[in-house]
Amino acid sequence: MGRAMTDNAPQMPGTAAGVMPIPGPSDPMVVPRKAPTRPDGLIDLVGLDRPAIASALETIGLDVKTARMRSRQLWHWIYHRGATDFAAMANIAKDHRALFARHFVVGRPEVVLSLIHI
Repeated sequence: MGRAMTDNAPQMPGTAAGVMPIPGPSDPMVVPRKAPTRPDGLIDLVGLDRPAIASALETIGLDVKTARMRSRQLWHWIYHRGATDFAAMANIAKDHRALFARHFVVGRPEVVLSLIHI
């Protein structure tokens, strides 16, 4: 049996209590998919690769250079930090965060294969 985390339990530097750090470098692999049509018209960024995110940003009016930069930032926030709210993305300008929230959503990926049998 594992030890329950308590206030006295040792904690990795730079991590929040109860959060298990991922050892080593992490580079998520996105399985390309066609974004499902949402009733509210928002585009779900989860599952889009960086070029697709950049293209989506261009369709809402960002120039190519800015779209590439913002797609890298969004990729990091979504796939490395697990952010689901644009307001939490501190290194993106507030006006861009508001623009993104009007056009996009960060959903949760759909489970398509589970190796756990109940």
